[in-house]
Amino acid sequence: MSLNDLKGYVPDFTYHLFLASLPLVLVFLFDDYKGLKPILRLFIQILLSLYIIFSTNISITSLGNLFGFGDIALGIFSVPFTVFFVWLGL
Repeated sequence: MSLNDLKGYVPDFTYHLFLASLPLVLVFLFDDYKGLKPILRLFIQILLSLYIIFSTNISITSLGNLFGFGDIALGIFSVPFTVFFVWLGL
């Protein structure tokens, strides 16, 4: 029984998120077992975040009307902003 009525179809974002999650879980397991340098963990998280952003074309492009003066568009800072906040959530 399909809970989302997609009948076996996995949306593109979900597929790429799953693909990025597998190596991330393996890295975290290896880190718990052996211990990795923080800079290596950060580098891997950034690479996987970039993979998700560029493979799905989804990123934070605007902060909305944060200060009441209109939308704040991030422009070229969209990708670094998204990577930072994805990393912050990990």
